[in-house]
Amino acid sequence: MSTTVALTNLRSGPLAHPEFAAVAALATKSKLLKQVNADDYSGRYDALAAFGVAVSENGVLRPGSHLVTDSIYTQVAADKCIVIDLLAVTRVITLAVSGTLTQGALLYVLLRSTTGGQATITAGAGDTILTLASVPLSTAGAVLRLKLVGTDWVAQ
Repeated sequence: MSTTVALTNLRSGPLAHPEFAAVAALATKSKLLKQVNADDYSGRYDALAAFGVAVSENGVLRPGSHLVTDSIYTQVAADKCIVIDLLAVTRVITLAVSGTLTQGALLYVLLRSTTGGQATITAGAGDTILTLASVPLSTAGAVLRLKLVGTDWVAQ
């Protein structure tokens, strides 16, 4: 039995992984792994989200990464990577309120595909994103790399 694992590197630089070798910034690399290899790494896949790497197994994102499928979504503390497919639907993603997260928390938001519509990333109550209340994303491949500093999500 085998598992197809895909790594999507949302970081600004390359990712080195023992099973995948190098994964360029903003690139996705897939590999069919024998079940024993997939099991060896799967416990570590969830931790990769905190470093800006969305991991999927057989097309399903691992914990720490969230695919937004609803028109309105609110980030939870476990979300480290948020992946958005617009598919002609406008989506509004509200970030968790800063008081519920650890200072210095990192968040990566990827607009993976778009066939119309727009994604709007909105700050939680009393917070800002890049000193703004909200930030629009409309270009496929656009990535926000954010770090929580006080009540502001700043560019990372």
